[in-house]
Amino acid sequence: MDTQNLNKPELGRLAVEELHSSFLNHFADRGYTIKQSVELSAPVDKSVRFIGSHISVLKPYILLNTIPESGICMVQNSLRTRNVSKLFDTGSDPAYGSFFSSLGALVRPDKLYDLCDSSLQFIRETLPDVDEIRIRINSKDTDLIEACNDLPRVRLVYDEMPETYYEHTIGTKDITGRNFNISVPSVANGSYEDIGNIIVLEKDAQPLAVELAVGDITLLKQLKGLDHVLDTYDLVMSDSLDLPVKHKLSDAIIVCLVLAGEGIIPSARKNQTRLMRSYVKALALYKTVAGISYDELELVLQDAEVRCLPISTQAVSKVMSYVIDYDNQCISSKISNEEDIVVEALLKRYTIDEK
Repeated sequence: MDTQNLNKPELGRLAVEELHSSFLNHFADRGYTIKQSVELSAPVDKSVRFIGSHISVLKPYILLNTIPESGICMVQNSLRTRNVSKLFDTGSDPAYGSFFSSLGALVRPDKLYDLCDSSLQFIRETLPDVDEIRIRINSKDTDLIEACNDLPRVRLVYDEMPETYYEHTIGTKDITGRNFNISVPSVANGSYEDIGNIIVLEKDAQPLAVELAVGDITLLKQLKGLDHVLDTYDLVMSDSLDLPVKHKLSDAIIVCLVLAGEGIIPSARKNQTRLMRSYVKALALYKTVAGISYDELELVLQDAEVRCLPISTQAVSKVMSYVIDYDNQCISSKISNEEDIVVEALLKRYTIDEK
């Protein structure tokens, strides 16, 4: 077990919490109303299994045309459920972590420039040494271009990506979005990556609202000069692991803790519990691939709970019981679906001494 990362106060829970507080304080100081977050499993948006972004919570303000004059901001824990599609592909490295916090703001359409200005100010405060922020934008979106033209030390990059890159949906019929993406350099190597976007949300070509969406660990990755977004949580993992295995093991640990903390159990009963079941299987698989014993896994889970995650889950014992139970099912060859067959085939390639 590699413990060299245990004393990095700039990573893990402290760094994430500091970023969250900085974001809320920045917008509250400008008059925005802070909206309280909800659980990942909260039934506030029927278009998703779990909250995937702050917009799931803020949709009613758009649909009912009740966005406050001052605007709304929030930090919402979120789950990128599409990651599950490659969860058992041992060779693919996830570009993003499944769990993250969405830093969001919502204003009325006439506040487009104000939101752009406030958002770029927040990014500059967070990354004070960055000289140039790049805006990846569609040349057809003249209103977005106009809103960015007077922003200091900003470079507009036109039509660099396919049309779909600048389009947005929120899972609500007839509401679409046009966005530009905010890209900042890594402090380590200067490479630019997207950390969020600003979106004009419309119905029948009429603007309804303007949204800011920033991923917390995506921004922290650039701020801290890290190689991968999952490194921001600073879980104790061996440097000798193949990166796809390391990242998927980390991802499964985080998701299992967070969902178990909300009382989600692994089962086939409904969409939410089925997704939890997939991540428990992934945790069992990548634990074995990484050569980690039950005792070692429990230590990593405890460390993640105490030092790494931005929320307290109190779910270490639950997650351990789920993993052990699934391992026993595999030993007994109790295969129930195609996912289990894939996991069993992969597990046969690895052995581990758990004595």
